[in-house]
Order: sequence, then structure tokens, then C-alpha cells
Amino acid sequence: MLRKVAICVALLICLAVPVPAQLPSTPYSSSLLLGAAWYPEQWSESHWEADLSLMEAAHIHLVRIGEFAWSSMEPREGHYELNWLDHAVRAAERHHIAVVIGTPTATPPAWLTANSRGQTAGAAVDEEARHSSSRQAKVSSYNH
Repeated sequence: MLRKVAICVALLICLAVPVPAQLPSTPYSSSLLLGAAWYPEQWSESHWEADLSLMEAAHIHLVRIGEFAWSSMEPREGHYELNWLDHAVRAAERHHIAVVIGTPTATPPAWLTANSRGQTAGAAVDEEARHSSSRQAKVSSYNH
């Protein structure tokens, strides 16, 4: 029995073929993919089409969004607002632009950090706790 399991595992390993992720088909092809950071939560939805049209004209293939948008995704504890994110992804798709959604842990919302008693605030070893977003924070130690 053990021999059969070992043979099956060996076959699975030999037959495993990685499948690369595919970007949406575009009217142009390029061996160099271009991407940009896009912050749709910072603008009214009426501006998005102009942004995306300019990106499409510039042959931008993908955008990364969401990494600084926790307060837009969860403005109050347990209350999620993700419609804007869905609209942004669909708008990019209409312009043949792939989307990478980031994890917004770099900028926790004020409702989380204000009531955490320092439990969620980041800090370097030789600094006091930060109580707001860390996007522009000075970190003087790499030992954190």
C-alpha cells in the first residue's frame, strides 16, 4: 500500500505543470507589462473613466489598488463598503486593464488604532508606537 502511495505521489509531481496567470486580452501585445498604482477611492467615480482611458492609451496593462484603502473598505468596525471596489475593478476591465488588489494593512483606519491601546500600532524597536497610518512613517530601525 505504501509503495502505491509513493508511486502516485511521484506521478503527480512529474505530471504537475504550473499554469501561469493570464492577463485580459488586449488590443496590443507586448513582452513588457506596464503597471501603475491607482487610488480610485480618492476620487469620485465620475473621474475614473478619464483616468482609465488615459492609462489604456498609455498601454498600461495592470493597476494595483486597495493597499491604502482600509478606511474606505471598512469605514466603521464590521461595516464593509466594497461596492466602490467592485465598480473600480469592472471599470478597469472595460479598459482591458488587469487589477491587483492589495492588502490594506499599511494604513489601518482611525477607528481601529484610536481604540486599540497601542495593540495595533506599529513601532520600530527604538521608537514609540505609531497611532495612525504608517504610509509616511519614519522607521529608523530594520529590527521591527
